[in-house]
Amino acid sequence: MSPSRWYATLGLAILVAIAPAAPAQQRSLSIGYVYPAGGQQGATFEAVVGGQFLTGVNTVDVSGDGVQAAIVELVQPIAGKELNELRIRVDELLARRAVVRGDFRPSAQ
Repeated sequence: MSPSRWYATLGLAILVAIAPAAPAQQRSLSIGYVYPAGGQQGATFEAVVGGQFLTGVNTVDVSGDGVQAAIVELVQPIAGKELNELRIRVDELLARRAVVRGDFRPSAQ
């Protein structure tokens, strides 16, 4: 199998592996990228698959000879509400530090 055909098979296999989980979810799965897009034939490498609504995907099906894939880790972004709460907490801590250091200068009104 030529390297370009192998890369195409790997990419297609990843897409096909994630597609069966789509009907079980309210929103459609969407793969935005695979990085790197391929690797050297005969080598083992890790690829990052990024997209939306990938939660719950726990298997990868691959077609083709000699190609195997496994999910190693699922990293999810911080939800909007949690992110806002963390920003508020950081602002509070920075304000406290400014008061303790004496950097705080109230504005004259």
